Amino acid sequence: MRWLIVLLIPLLACGPEPRPRQGQVVATSSVDNGVVALVVSQDGTFPFTRLHISLTNLSGAPLALHTHSLPWASPYALRLSVTAGDGRPLRLLYPIADLFGGDTLSLPPGATASGTYDLLGQVDDIETTLAREPVRVDWVYPSALPDVIEPNGIGPPLRGTIVLQPAALDPDASY
Repeated sequence: MRWLIVLLIPLLACGPEPRPRQGQVVATSSVDNGVVALVVSQDGTFPFTRLHISLTNLSGAPLALHTHSLPWASPYALRLSVTAGDGRPLRLLYPIADLFGGDTLSLPPGATASGTYDLLGQVDDIETTLAREPVRVDWVYPSALPDVIEPNGIGPPLRGTIVLQPAALDPDASY
């Protein structure tokens, strides 16, 4: 019996590595173009398909941002390419999203605006896929489009990649 305990103690001490818990951010991607910085993070709450996006003004002047063109404002604000962990592409859906209004947000130098972008209604089978494997999201925010943000845009497009971690990483989550 003693030999069994001696064998089990090292195994128990080496247990599985710590895993993210419900509510923790588990993946992040950040990039800047000298005018603005964009930070994209996986929201660590169920269903794990939401991206928290922060846009920071790096310029020395206020920026006038059209609210409908903010990266989280509509399904079309970001250009996406999404693949499962095994390299299989996930089909993009194109929900109807009418952009109304000409509201603007003035973002002072150094200030940050943020919002949430949900992939659930935009990527086919993402919830099922995330339940079992990572999902790679390559994104582009076309910030250089004239009259979308500022009359001449806000610099070159911002591009990044974020690998969303599976919901299975949270052993305490109740589904």
